[in-house]
Amino acid sequence: MDEKDQSQASLKSRREFLKIGLAGTAGLWLTARDHDLKAQTRPPADYGPLFSTGPLETVKVGFVGVGGMGSAHVQNYLNIDGVEIKAICDIVEEKVAR
Repeated sequence: MDEKDQSQASLKSRREFLKIGLAGTAGLWLTARDHDLKAQTRPPADYGPLFSTGPLETVKVGFVGVGGMGSAHVQNYLNIDGVEIKAICDIVEEKVAR
């Protein structure tokens, strides 16, 4: 096979590859588009009383990771009446000590 034949064969295989790739992409797009429409029409779940409770005198809070903005959040919670910080943890001990 000379150079021209190899070039044409290579070009032909590239075209076939692109055709198959585009057909697959179009099929996936159509399937995903249809799936999104079905997902949007699903009714919301009713959790009812699972997440309801009476008023709490004290809200107990725990923090995992207090570096960066975490230490500022701890300070903010310390200034709120009725909030008790029960636990603070971080992999860097110095951040917990602050």
